[in-house]
Amino acid sequence: TVSTDVTNCQNLSTANTVYTQTANIDRSDLGAPCINMTAQNITFNGNGYWIKSGSNVSGIYSNQFNTTVKNSNVTMGVGSGGNGIYLQNNANSSYVYNNTLGNQSIGIYLNTVSNNKIQSNTINVSCNNCYAISVSSARDNNISSNNITSQYYIGISIGLSHNNTLFSNNVYGEASGEAIYLTGSANNTLVYNLARSDTKRGIYLVSSSGNVLISNNATSRAGYGIFLDGTVTNTNNNTLTSNIGSSNSSFGIVISSSHNNTLTSNI
Repeated sequence: TVSTDVTNCQNLSTANTVYTQTANIDRSDLGAPCINMTAQNITFNGNGYWIKSGSNVSGIYSNQFNTTVKNSNVTMGVGSGGNGIYLQNNANSSYVYNNTLGNQSIGIYLNTVSNNKIQSNTINVSCNNCYAISVSSARDNNISSNNITSQYYIGISIGLSHNNTLFSNNVYGEASGEAIYLTGSANNTLVYNLARSDTKRGIYLVSSSGNVLISNNATSRAGYGIFLDGTVTNTNNNTLTSNIGSSNSSFGIVISSSHNNTLTSNI
């Protein structure tokens, strides 16, 4: 008989099983992920309990197809490798929802995965060079209805990733944080996001072409609301429709060294 109660760090190794956390986990001595999915079609229900560690490893890790992570509360180390929830390689068609991620290097990390849904999570990171959500070399993922604060770095980062959708996220780049940042990424769709930054950009596209921005509200107190930056390589053929770009002390929408972008009914 497989025990499905989780009270400590362990591998979850039985496919098609729901595992439920039933006690808080606080470990300072980790050299590997605390919760590690090693089979397909596993659901991990954090059940409101927390996983805490100062170790620079992942709190919850999967490289398995159709992983579900819900109701967890994870805070790991602030150095490289300190990830709250990490989906990698074959962890496609997974679902991460209703989790709370505290201060750590990356709250939710999608790396070379596709067709995942990241929904209704609350993430607050306040360390230098830390991301709330990082999407790297990933495609066809849906990131929606998340509440995010990044104090010193980036709220949502989309790097070398294509055909992803960001819908109705509330992202705050507090202090010196960027809200939404795309670099080297094409054909992504951003709709109905609220992206605020104190000193940087609300929505920042660098070397990113063919993206669609619709009905986003991007504001900055001291930087730009929306910035299309082609000074490194091309940021071309993007479409901006019905967005609000505003700044208290600078420009609302800025396009630099970029070509063939279409702007319609923006404020």
